[in-house]
Amino acid sequence: MKKVGVPVIPGTDEPLSNLEEALEIANTIGYPIMLKAAGGGGYWPSNCT
Repeated sequence: MKKVGVPVIPGTDEPLSNLEEALEIANTIGYPIMLKAAGGGGYWPSNCT
């Protein structure tokens, strides 16, 4: 969507590999954030404040 200019919320394009990476990105984006499990079929993101 980004490639064709559709507005999107801040986030990552790839799965995060560890807690430190998640915290760094969360601090850059700002809170609250939404986390969704990669793989495994998790349908609903979790709101994290």
